[in-house]
Amino acid sequence: MRQAEPPLARAFGRAKIPKGGCFAAAGAVTNKRPSLVTVYHAADCGLCERALEIVNALHAEVDFDLQVIDIGGNAELEHRYRELLPVVEIDGEQAFTYFVDSGALRSRLEA
Repeated sequence: MRQAEPPLARAFGRAKIPKGGCFAAAGAVTNKRPSLVTVYHAADCGLCERALEIVNALHAEVDFDLQVIDIGGNAELEHRYRELLPVVEIDGEQAFTYFVDSGALRSRLEA
């Protein structure tokens, strides 16, 4: 005896449902949580100031969680990030170093 397919499998074929949510079909509700953007910066870093301006401006327009971390005084973070500052991560994945392209950041967050 063959089991009936679940409603989503019938509606969307055999494609897998994305982790943490459902398909964003017309009228569908998703459970997608906002991305977490983390900016690692240091005092007296001009590139960091510019990156923070770009990220903060986009934060006013796009829904994402923002975490800003000053690496000063933390030996582990200094070792990991000092030569790459500023560093921007999206959901724990390094996305930008040295400078932030606002269009590319927007595209990644709205995907």
